[in-house]
Amino acid sequence: MVNDVTEPTLTESVSRWMAQRITRRNFFHRVGKFAVVVAGGPALVALMARRAEARVCGQSGVSEKCATFDCTGPNQVWGWCWYASPGCCTDHGLKKICDCCETAFPNVHGYCPEGTNVRCVVESCYADPRIMNVGVVRYGAIASAIDAAVVMSQFRFASTTARVVVADANDMMVVGLAHSVAGALHAPLLLTSPDSLASQTSSEIARLSPGEVVVVGNTLSPTVVAALGSAKPARLVTRVGIGASIHDLSLQVARYVLAITGSRRVACLSALAPDPGIVSAVGAACSASGMALVFGSDVAAELANGPAATRTLVTYAVGPEVAAKASSIPGGNPVYGDTAAACARGINSVVVGAENVRGVAVIVCPLPQISQALGLAGGGLLLFADTADLDVENRAWIRSGQPSLSVGLVPAAASAGQVYELQSALNHFDTHRLMGVPGEGLPVIHQPDSEKAMGQAKIDGVAIAPASFGGYWTGRANPLRP
Repeated sequence: MVNDVTEPTLTESVSRWMAQRITRRNFFHRVGKFAVVVAGGPALVALMARRAEARVCGQSGVSEKCATFDCTGPNQVWGWCWYASPGCCTDHGLKKICDCCETAFPNVHGYCPEGTNVRCVVESCYADPRIMNVGVVRYGAIASAIDAAVVMSQFRFASTTARVVVADANDMMVVGLAHSVAGALHAPLLLTSPDSLASQTSSEIARLSPGEVVVVGNTLSPTVVAALGSAKPARLVTRVGIGASIHDLSLQVARYVLAITGSRRVACLSALAPDPGIVSAVGAACSASGMALVFGSDVAAELANGPAATRTLVTYAVGPEVAAKASSIPGGNPVYGDTAAACARGINSVVVGAENVRGVAVIVCPLPQISQALGLAGGGLLLFADTADLDVENRAWIRSGQPSLSVGLVPAAASAGQVYELQSALNHFDTHRLMGVPGEGLPVIHQPDSEKAMGQAKIDGVAIAPASFGGYWTGRANPLRP
């Protein structure tokens, strides 16, 4: 009985024979054999040890590079891979080149199943590009923070919820506090204008059908509050934070959040003209981690010096205004950053590092639309980047925080290049380690037979235990990677 995992099927054999035609790889296949004969001696031993049957590092240009790491389009399926030996990636990483195949596509057959040809190729270092452990989702077009909050609510909450949290979209500090409340209650945060209930917010509340609406702050008009409670049966409307000053308001909300979560940690921002991007990023971090948010180092000090049973133990002072005062706050820890993007990465590192939060989404917020971040913050941790690409700092942060991240979200206008870079960082495809040029001439390791059986090229993150070759299949081929 033939074992399809270790022995090629008839279909595979035919496909392999088809793949032996002169293509971008096989031209060098025959040249490589001749080179082996001529070289002889130690060179022959070295090449045989690597199972060298070709001498290519980069692509030869016959097939274009795939725009992203997806091969899920109509009539598309993953083909086989081949491995360029260490030297095509920095730090001795194994370079992998995999065919994305499409039915009757007008191109070379490559390493594709019968009836399909190469649509494009995907390259990676270490991790297999066919194994997508962390997906990337595009979120829809967003016109305002109110719309953004609805989109994030629909993304996170597919069905009814016990509670929703509502806040005034025109007061960014109140919105920041409301994110911490929503995180504590595990509820969606929705926004509205202070004088009339936004229609999209009303529709989303109707979809969620909550029994209670929690209003943060006291800036929503009585008309809006009455509309929030109108339903059959009537919804309970609860107010959290009625202080007239930001000091009193953030102190009240913080104590409410800490009482629910049992956390002894807060994040502190400046109360004087805070940056909306920093407020959004910290609000998102508090929502994800169960921390409370306060405005003003005096509020943070008051909580830190309060009764022992409720005294906060750690305060993350975010932004240049309050980071310099962290030493005056008991348990104060500065989170530096001169920009919203830098502060976002700093507080995000706190969430996935010191606070050890797992399974969180990371949302790329376009820089020209930073005001919308107040609504996006309800969906996960924020990163600020241009829609054309991810900058070096954001990519590095995603790679370091990847074990904690469950999904990546990008705006509808994000370029394929941004999606490509995000997929690479989230899944440790390590495209930043790719080296080499077409035809550079380094030995090739063929994909192990145990990986070639049809149907084993999974895209759902399920890795097959490798039979040989040191585990090239697995998504974490670098043992030093977390």
